Amino acid sequence: MALRVPIVTVDTPGCVEVVADTAVVVPRGDADALGRAASECLRNSAAADALRASARARVVANYSIDSMVEKTLEIARAILVH
Repeated sequence: MALRVPIVTVDTPGCVEVVADTAVVVPRGDADALGRAASECLRNSAAADALRASARARVVANYSIDSMVEKTLEIARAILVH
């Protein structure tokens, strides 16, 4: 995601939460669906570009160093208040 590569993943806990709506999610265990989704990313450059842009934006907003530091500080502040 951070490298602006279109993501194709399976619907397992953890993966879906990380990618949200910035990736193509296929059913677990469905190799054909995985292959079709990957092929579609290669064939449809406009869709792949949209996935790249949304994934990168999600990484910057949620997983960048600045974002992680701010979230950690929010937790620390909440603990100190109570």
